[in-house]
Amino acid sequence: MMSHNISLQQIRYFLTAADFQNVSQAAEYLHTSQSTVSKGISLLEKNLGVSLFRREKKKLYLTEAGQRIRKKWKDGLDYIYQGIDEARLFSGGNATTVYVGVLDTHNPNLMVLPATTFFQKRYPKYETVVDNARGCDMSRNLFHRNLDVIFRIQYDVSEWQKDVVIQENVAQSPLVACMNKSNPLAYKKNISWRELRSCRFIVGTSSRMPYYLPMIERYCGREGFAPEISKVVDCANSMIYNLKGDREVFICDKFWRDYGNEGYVWKTIKNTRGWLMMEYRKDNQKPEVKKFIESVHDMILEQTGEPVIKL
Repeated sequence: MMSHNISLQQIRYFLTAADFQNVSQAAEYLHTSQSTVSKGISLLEKNLGVSLFRREKKKLYLTEAGQRIRKKWKDGLDYIYQGIDEARLFSGGNATTVYVGVLDTHNPNLMVLPATTFFQKRYPKYETVVDNARGCDMSRNLFHRNLDVIFRIQYDVSEWQKDVVIQENVAQSPLVACMNKSNPLAYKKNISWRELRSCRFIVGTSSRMPYYLPMIERYCGREGFAPEISKVVDCANSMIYNLKGDREVFICDKFWRDYGNEGYVWKTIKNTRGWLMMEYRKDNQKPEVKKFIESVHDMILEQTGEPVIKL
């Protein structure tokens, strides 16, 4: 007998896999494992009593049943999320609140606090609620609409996310190498990436910072060497605590919360560039969110004389 015990999570797995036509990319987007998504879809198909996908090699193709169900569920989820927004009226929030996420490694004085202050001066009737978290957690909350807008670092972003979100560069910084004062490079005014050949890198885990090590490998590769990895940590905030050896370094930018700590040396890396990015869902039609985004654009134009760069 067909079961009707179908969860919203199973529906999310199905719709995301249908969008990407690939289970592994869907799992990456949802920040979960490939096996979890596969099992969720299989259970959904069992509960429905129909096959939703035709599987060919690594690509998924919707069956006729899958196509019909996808359209109905996609439309239905929009109503569900509208209900979530309206429910905020009764849960201590209100329908004129913009929910903002920022990296837990980010210095709040460089973008988020000025942006929220600028917004609320311009629109006093609106509120902002700011939460900070790891990049992967913010992406998940943006996907599930718990956050409206997030601020994060460019090298922490995957290209395929552009199918769902709008990404804008809102501030620029060169990359920076943080090191101990005993590092042989510490006496230099600034350094080239080639000079980091002699250093050992502290990096983040692929599960928490999936694009951090590839960024380092890309820069090192351009200079003809592979990075020597010293330590792998689970949280970017813990990198500075693990900086022990004379040759150890970690890479960040001037947006980083502890940038400038006098106990360490901070060297700008020549000919590098990083961006602080603002992201929001393409389908977020909340008027207060649109006004927040516009106010960020106006604030940056006033400060720099240049418009925001949309990717």
